Amino acid sequence: KAAKTVRDTSEDAILTTKVKTAIALSKSGSTFDIDVDSDEGVVTLTGKARRGGGEVPFMAVPYFSWANRGPGEMSVWLKSQLPESSP
Repeated sequence: KAAKTVRDTSEDAILTTKVKTAIALSKSGSTFDIDVDSDEGVVTLTGKARRGGGEVPFMAVPYFSWANRGPGEMSVWLKSQLPESSP
């Protein structure tokens, strides 16, 4: 893997900041303890989620970047509420 350029590092830092801001501003942002990491434009989220009165660790990796990671358990989720459409 080639060394990252200053531009690559800056772009990843900007992307990470945008994702962290979106999480902080979301209604559900306070229910998760989420670490955001960006590498070559791919965002990975890790942390703990509340479930059944406790916390469980999670790692969220974009589906397209999961390839070549070897066998492993994967859950896929979809938004349960669609955004309101504009008139």
